[in-house]
Amino acid sequence: MHFLNKTSLIFYASAITLVVSLFMIVTRYGEANLKAEKKIAGKYTIATSSSKTLNGQVLELDQSGIYLNGGLYAATIAQDDRQMPKVYSLSGSKQGARWVLSGTTAAAACASGDSASDVRQQQGQIATTLTLTIEAAPSPTIVQGQLTCPTPTPSVSFTAQKQPEITKGEVSGKGH
Repeated sequence: MHFLNKTSLIFYASAITLVVSLFMIVTRYGEANLKAEKKIAGKYTIATSSSKTLNGQVLELDQSGIYLNGGLYAATIAQDDRQMPKVYSLSGSKQGARWVLSGTTAAAACASGDSASDVRQQQGQIATTLTLTIEAAPSPTIVQGQLTCPTPTPSVSFTAQKQPEITKGEVSGKGH
């Protein structure tokens, strides 16, 4: 049996030791330096004092690591998940301590005035490109950010409260 000679045993023992040592080094490095991003995915109700048209809208975020997709919806559509469109019009990623998303949305989100005629005038336009910047969350259920639209409203600061997640076992209040 030529594989049990002294040189073969030394070769296999040193190869196994080297592999185990490399595995331990890589594991220690990963545990010390690689951290997962905070999870901010979910539905958030927007509150702002500077734009009544944005107030009450729902921001839905879907997260995969440092990448984020989202959509901005009217509160009436967002209350019923069956009516909620699953096409996200905003996309972006983490940039430093902020999440930056951009994309198109209905012009009503960027309406400058608080009157109904201003909103109707904005809704008649083609979808508007906007940039949404989400600052670091002060708590796991609150995000703060800024919505930047083309003129006439250059930017709107907002705070959004995370809606509780509904589990599949919960009933939506309808009787049998």
